[in-house]
Amino acid sequence: MSYNSNEERYKRDGWVYQMINWVAINQEHIGRKFFVQLPHDAPAQHGIDGIAVLLKDDNNLEQVIISEDKYTENARETVRLQVWPDFAKFEEGTHNIQLVSRITYMLHHLDPSQLLTSINADIYRPEIRKYRVAITPKNNTNNQVWRPKLFKDYDKMVKGTDVVRRNSLTFYQSDIRQWMDNFCPKVATYLKTLKS
Repeated sequence: MSYNSNEERYKRDGWVYQMINWVAINQEHIGRKFFVQLPHDAPAQHGIDGIAVLLKDDNNLEQVIISEDKYTENARETVRLQVWPDFAKFEEGTHNIQLVSRITYMLHHLDPSQLLTSINADIYRPEIRKYRVAITPKNNTNNQVWRPKLFKDYDKMVKGTDVVRRNSLTFYQSDIRQWMDNFCPKVATYLKTLKS
């Protein structure tokens, strides 16, 4: 597959990476009352990368999970300039309207009065919000040295002593662009077999 520019290639990489993380988060919550918005349906579509909810047995909200997936060669810069400001806005309530609309749609199968009660009672509570950043570091050696540098100031954007609210995932490849160039044709081939 050829691209007219590196920009097109990078858009594809980010889009596919978002789908990889969508599969991963679904796998992590198998057997639970877990609902997640679909990934963006086109490369370079802007907006919230991922919103998911985990329900308690009584169908009230247990967690609202907010995800940012960044496939980049400049991990620290991307985290600092793009991810942290977005997470801070969620914490401040700037994106509450988007959260309500997405979560209401994801849970439209619930009894309307129960859904309204659950959303009114829980959706605005910061303590049930869990953040998840997935990124591609340049380095995979000496994990204890580079991880604190990469995710520095996470606790300033998402405050509090509950560290479970701050999640981070890394996906290392020595050459992320070449890895994706090799991976995408395999995905396309597999999807074609499903169609037949």
